[in-house]
Amino acid sequence: MAKTKTSIENGDGEAGSPRDTMRRLPAWLQPLITEITGKAADEPQPFRWNWWQRLILAVAVLFAGTFASVVAVNWAGWYWILLPTGWLLTTSALRAFQTTFLHHASHQNLSGVGWIDSAIGDILSTVAWINPFQEYGAGHRHHHSKLALWEDVDLRFIVLLMRFKTGLTRRDYWLQLIRLILSPAFHLTFLWTRTTANLVHATPPRRLFSLAFAIAVFTPTIAYGLWTELVLVWLIPATLLYQISGVLQVLTEHSWVREPALVGQPKDQFARLTVGRFLGAPLPTCGLRKRSDVFKWLYWFANMAGAVAVRLFVLPGDLPSHDLHHSHSKSDWANAPYARRAAVAKSIGSKKKMIREVWGLRVAIENTFDALASLPTHAQLGHPLTYAEKHDGYLSM
Repeated sequence: MAKTKTSIENGDGEAGSPRDTMRRLPAWLQPLITEITGKAADEPQPFRWNWWQRLILAVAVLFAGTFASVVAVNWAGWYWILLPTGWLLTTSALRAFQTTFLHHASHQNLSGVGWIDSAIGDILSTVAWINPFQEYGAGHRHHHSKLALWEDVDLRFIVLLMRFKTGLTRRDYWLQLIRLILSPAFHLTFLWTRTTANLVHATPPRRLFSLAFAIAVFTPTIAYGLWTELVLVWLIPATLLYQISGVLQVLTEHSWVREPALVGQPKDQFARLTVGRFLGAPLPTCGLRKRSDVFKWLYWFANMAGAVAVRLFVLPGDLPSHDLHHSHSKSDWANAPYARRAAVAKSIGSKKKMIREVWGLRVAIENTFDALASLPTHAQLGHPLTYAEKHDGYLSM
């Protein structure tokens, strides 16, 4: 079965990286380009973030998204154009609550004080309506220790429950991805799992806190008949879009397949399993003299607009540099592009390699598809998922 190789580029400054071509843009634009693409070039860092500033920004994005949606729903007319923006910002903030802040709280990478990080993790996981802090932390530690082994619940969840079976073609995988994100059964099961995690399986204090949050959301809705507002402003981004984002994130987080040739070389395995996921297209080299030149520049601007949307929807926070986290779990995640740049420079020629990257969401997805396709159709998957493992799989996305 012939397969097209996924494009994976070196990240050590070699010519050809889309980010390198963007160095020709004005210096004052470079920090913004870094935030959009997820990758720093050679520009100086203009401002050093800390964890609480990133958290305030995420909360502000949530309020901005909610406000935009409220305006769209209540003012109607041309204001409806604000609704997709509102959904994008709301989903982005809720996903960041899980993939950035709850994630790093489980590593005590926020304040570094256990009870503070735990409290932040529990508050944010309630608002995002996902696994409580303690349960998330236990599952995440298992993920780090068993990454891409059949003991890894995330891998078996992708293959067995999401049905991205081994040994298929790219076309088969793309069709399954479309079926999955359009499946009412999948979304309802995902939402049910999130709900039972908060109201059934959690500790009594967390169940009370989750119930209080649900009451705070639904009481005004019932009292004033704001069902349309609830659905359009909150439920669509917090359920359907949140869950689609989770699918795209978990598929591209790792390639999920260990390479037999690298058995016994864990550092090289991790370098292969987790790559930098960056966004954007090479900057055109032409001017604006010809019509074809104009189209090239329009394409580049459209690509960068798409990069902003993907950055918010699938890769908020430090997710583009997730390889940095697996290589250096206590890294400066709040300044991830610059911390990764320093780590890459340090890793060149060393055993702790960090020089692989993919550009674009499609390429990142097909990187995983190609890895799964490289295995035999009936590859040994270990034992079937238990109920608890299915539960953990949904909540780890």
